[in-house]
Amino acid sequence: MASLSIKKRTKSNGEARYLALIRVSKNGSVVYNESRTFSKNSAAKSWGRNRILEIEEKGYKNGETTLTLGDLLNKYLSEKHFSLKRTKTNVLKLLLKFDISKIKLIDLASKDIIEHCKVRKEGGTGKSTINHDVSYIRSVLKAAKPIWGINIDDQCIIDSYHVLHEMYLIANWIRYIRFNLMGFISLY
Repeated sequence: MASLSIKKRTKSNGEARYLALIRVSKNGSVVYNESRTFSKNSAAKSWGRNRILEIEEKGYKNGETTLTLGDLLNKYLSEKHFSLKRTKTNVLKLLLKFDISKIKLIDLASKDIIEHCKVRKEGGTGKSTINHDVSYIRSVLKAAKPIWGINIDDQCIIDSYHVLHEMYLIANWIRYIRFNLMGFISLY
């Protein structure tokens, strides 16, 4: 079931803006949301009503439902306007070899990120290196919407960070070195 809410926001110069927020809920949890900002309330309502009708007819999943994380990584690597450094390029190419790259973007969840980190840890990879994996996946997800118009966000990464730190699967390199050299745990 799709719902529309309009929120009035005032910019610092006093100008009113209207945020149209569409949410699709299933079994009490939000499975999809989309928003746009307009200068007029009537434009926000009109867009919202039309988008809800479109969602009810065609579904909320856009045409990118079959795109996997691996496909997105390949798009990112082949984008000629990025000046990727050697480490990031090598990590993204390595990620293509793991099962996480086969997961559809629409199905990507924090449990998949955590599972990937567990697999990497069991393989002997260090916490800081695993943190690179997560960070680089997040940067690719953040680039997907503005560059290619793929409606995906990095919320699954944000949701998993706390748990990954609690499970000692990832660590920042300074904290990791301080822990290993001085023998005490620093707070995250």
